[in-house]
Amino acid sequence: MRVSNTKERILKKSFKIFAKKGYEGARIDDISRAAGINKATIYYYFEGKRELYQEVLYYELSKLIPNLIEALTGKEDLSDKIERVIDVYFEFFKSNPDALRLLLREIASGARYLKDILKRIAQEQEFIKKGGAPAYFEKWIKDKEVDPLNVWLNIVGMSIIHFIAYPFIEVFYNIEMDEEFLENRKKSILAFVERFFK
Repeated sequence: MRVSNTKERILKKSFKIFAKKGYEGARIDDISRAAGINKATIYYYFEGKRELYQEVLYYELSKLIPNLIEALTGKEDLSDKIERVIDVYFEFFKSNPDALRLLLREIASGARYLKDILKRIAQEQEFIKKGGAPAYFEKWIKDKEVDPLNVWLNIVGMSIIHFIAYPFIEVFYNIEMDEEFLENRKKSILAFVERFFK
């Protein structure tokens, strides 16, 4: 997604504010101050807060989904593909914790804007139109009783749950979610998934 420098600055500053305050709590005044521009400039690029918020969601997800598709469709063997998928999720949420906050806020409020953005992304991505990861995994699943969608959801769930559940991990198990923990977690997920496909 190519955008002008000013529009990109607006999206980046808006993203931080939406992640912190949510859609309802964010104000255009806050965003214009954070971006160092006047409100008229924001309205030049976006009709209003709703369109800006939707573009922020699209902008952030556009950093994740193409990387996942690339990881799945590369020429590597299945084990390497799964490892790359896990890496994409880990890297995205580790380096971008505000993206998780934004997505969780949006989902908690009913995902009213997220669904439209996901439909837009699905229309743009041929891979998703053809069934996405579940359809892709189907050829490797020997047990026909196993639903490929659930296989994919299990991989996604294992790859992001620790970013959501880190307070429980730190308090109940007295484990810090540091680089060592994340590396061990990644190896554990990969080993678990590989055992399933074997």
